[in-house]
Amino acid sequence: MAAYQICGELFRRYRPCPRNPRNPRPRKGLVKRAAGMALGGAIFLLLAGCQVNPVTGKSQFNMLSQQQEIAMGQEQAPEYIKSFGGEIDSAPLRAYVSAIGQKLAGQSELATAMPWRFYALDSDVVNAFALPGGHVCITRGLLAAMKDESELAAVLGHEVAHVTHRHIGQQMTMNMATSYGLIVGGYALGMRGEELKQAYNLGSLAANVTFLLPHSRGAENESDATGLRYMVLAGYDPNGMVAMLNILLEMSKGQAGLMVFSTHPYAGERVKRISQIIAEKYPNTEGAEAKTVLTQRYKQNVLDVLAKLPAPKHQQEAEQTTGQ
Repeated sequence: MAAYQICGELFRRYRPCPRNPRNPRPRKGLVKRAAGMALGGAIFLLLAGCQVNPVTGKSQFNMLSQQQEIAMGQEQAPEYIKSFGGEIDSAPLRAYVSAIGQKLAGQSELATAMPWRFYALDSDVVNAFALPGGHVCITRGLLAAMKDESELAAVLGHEVAHVTHRHIGQQMTMNMATSYGLIVGGYALGMRGEELKQAYNLGSLAANVTFLLPHSRGAENESDATGLRYMVLAGYDPNGMVAMLNILLEMSKGQAGLMVFSTHPYAGERVKRISQIIAEKYPNTEGAEAKTVLTQRYKQNVLDVLAKLPAPKHQQEAEQTTGQ
C-alpha cells in the first residue's frame, strides 16, 4: 500500500468531523483542523528531528539516532552487496581498499563511534556510495577507472564524510517530512483517491526539484570539502580528488544537460571549487607521498588484480551513469 493510501485510510477512520453528504468537499472546520494538524506535525518533526552534526557542531534536521543508523546499515548492507554482484573475489584487493578506508575514517569525527566497513563490489557500474552506520561501498567499475591511490582515497574520503555529516539520515528525514506534508496537505484541501495520488506525485516532483535536490547537492559539496580534509590528514595529496573528478568529467561528457535532475553537482563545477579550496587551505603538499609511489602501489594492488579476474558478476545493461 502506498504512503498516500495508508494516510488516507487513517484519515477516513479517525477524521475529526464527519463529511457533509451534500458536499463532497470537507467542511471548513475540517480544513482548518487538518491544516492545523499538518502545521503541528511539521513543527513536531522539526523539533524532534534536531540533532547536532558531528562535523560542523550545528543543528541539523535528522530524526534517526546514531544507533538507529548503525542498525539500519547492518540490515541493509548485505542486500546492497548482493545486488551489486557481491564482493570482488580477491582477498588482497579487498584488504587494500579496506585499509585505505579505515585510514581515512580514522581521521574523522566518528573514528571510533561507527563500525566502519569498506566493500569492493564486483560490478562494472561506475559508482561509490555510503550506507547508514559506516558502511562504504565502491564498485569494480570505478576502481578500474582510477589510476592511483590518492584518487581512491578521494572517493572513500568523500563517502566517509557523508557518514560523519550524517547526510543519509538527514535526507531520509527530509523525504519523510515532505511526504507527510504533501499527504496531509492534500487531505486538508479535500483531495481523495486518484486526485490525491496525482497531486502527491506532482508535489513530490516539485519538492524534489525545489528543495531536496539542492539540499543533496549541498551535501555533496560538504562531503567534498570534508573528504579533502580527511585526505590531507591521512597524508594524501589533495589533488588526487581533482584527478578523480576529472576522470568522472571525462566519462560524463554530454550529460551536463541532465544536471538539473542530478543530486551531484556537475563534475566540472566540483573541480573548480575543490581546486580553489586546495589553493586556499592546502597549498603545501610536500608531506604527501610521491605520485609515482601511489600509482605503482595502486597498479599492483588493484589494476593488476582486476586484469586477472573474470568478468564482473554484476554488469550494467543500460547506459553507464556515474554516482560517486
